[in-house]
Amino acid sequence: MVAYINATADSFAWCILTHIRGLFRIARWKIKHLDQTTKSEQFQRDVCRISNIQEVAYRSTQLLESVLSNYFFKLYGLCICILCMIMMIAVTASENSVLLMKMFLILCYIIWQIFAYSMLGTELHTESTQVADELFESQWYVRPVADQQLIRFMIMRAQRAAYITAGKFFYVTRITFMVSLRTAFSYFTVMRQVI
Repeated sequence: MVAYINATADSFAWCILTHIRGLFRIARWKIKHLDQTTKSEQFQRDVCRISNIQEVAYRSTQLLESVLSNYFFKLYGLCICILCMIMMIAVTASENSVLLMKMFLILCYIIWQIFAYSMLGTELHTESTQVADELFESQWYVRPVADQQLIRFMIMRAQRAAYITAGKFFYVTRITFMVSLRTAFSYFTVMRQVI
């Protein structure tokens, strides 16, 4: 029963992260089509809509960060500990094939769980930073001065990267996924030398 609740919570968090990433992608798509707007009033309305979408995406990221930050910190810490223990059990109980199969399945689930969060965290960061790139690549320089100032302000705002952190200690990205695996293997080798 606990596994179903955990899987449901993970699926819900993954869906929310994907939705926020989609908001940044929608903002980028709308920015691509800004150059087609010829009237200044319509351009300013479109920029305001894009700015609102972008603000909702940033606020959603901050809210999700406040809710999941401690969970991610515990998840990564437990992942490192459990990976070490599973590898120790695999080394010491190499004759029991049923136990080895169970440990392998648990190992796959744990690695998949932190890998999925790490990938989504990396994609969220990438999408949020690409909004500023998309704004800069638009033809903002041929617009009237008032429109140029709007675009400059939006570029400044879009340079804030959206991140999800683990307990405010580190960002949840692919790099931290690899670091956590490396750490688990390092702890395992030290434990194996000691025991």
